[in-house]
Amino acid sequence: MAHFKTTRGNSISYTVQGKGLPVLLLHGFGEDHTIFNQLAESIHQNASLIIPDIPGSGASELIDPTQPGIDHLASDFWELVASLSVTAPIVIIGHSMGGYIGLAMAEQKPSAIKALGLFHSTAYADSAEKVEARTKSIAFIQEHGPALFLKQTTPNLFSVGFTQNNASFITGFVEENSNFSSEALVYYYNSMINRPNRTAILKSADYPILMIIGKHDKAVPYIDGLEQSYLAKETHVLILENTAHMGMFEEPQKVTNFVKTFLQNIEIQG
Repeated sequence: MAHFKTTRGNSISYTVQGKGLPVLLLHGFGEDHTIFNQLAESIHQNASLIIPDIPGSGASELIDPTQPGIDHLASDFWELVASLSVTAPIVIIGHSMGGYIGLAMAEQKPSAIKALGLFHSTAYADSAEKVEARTKSIAFIQEHGPALFLKQTTPNLFSVGFTQNNASFITGFVEENSNFSSEALVYYYNSMINRPNRTAILKSADYPILMIIGKHDKAVPYIDGLEQSYLAKETHVLILENTAHMGMFEEPQKVTNFVKTFLQNIEIQG
């Protein structure tokens, strides 16, 4: 992986794959860039994929966890994009927290967006109940550590059926993503708690919006996704009937086909 140092001092590790339409893929909380491996394998022939680890995840270093903010992370990634001399408007597809960052990037530089994808993500701010849940999670992480927290919570991101039929996969996924620091996870939670409602971004978008919604998603409720799918002028929606929050694993072929077609349509439209 290549490395880029931001003006805030964060070191972002990333890969660039393929040629064509520039597409930034942003992973979510408790993950790293590898969640996009299968998707990237399918679409890299028709797109220039920029796939980073968010600061504090994977091989990317989070320098100052005392100043949480989705907007800060968004600025970091605009710096990364600029460093790669990407001049054309870009497509951003973010999974969960990655979608929050994508929305902030769109707010910061709307003219630099070719399309925006919310992959099990939402433009809503946290509800009072969500803030309470995240606050309790922060307390648990600080008392028991990140590894135990992720071990207990990660299976809940998958549908019951997938969990029952893929126990070894989930165990391996948890083990592969067990190296987070408490500081990074707390930073992410505080960043998400403090982010504003960004439905205005969807309402004002003069570019296509992609939405992937899991019917059984507990992290981003199905109804929230449906409500937001009507906000933009042009929204392409995939509803995954057998999926919770991890469609790239639960129904990978449907996700791959949908994203691939979405990107092809963008290129045809010019």
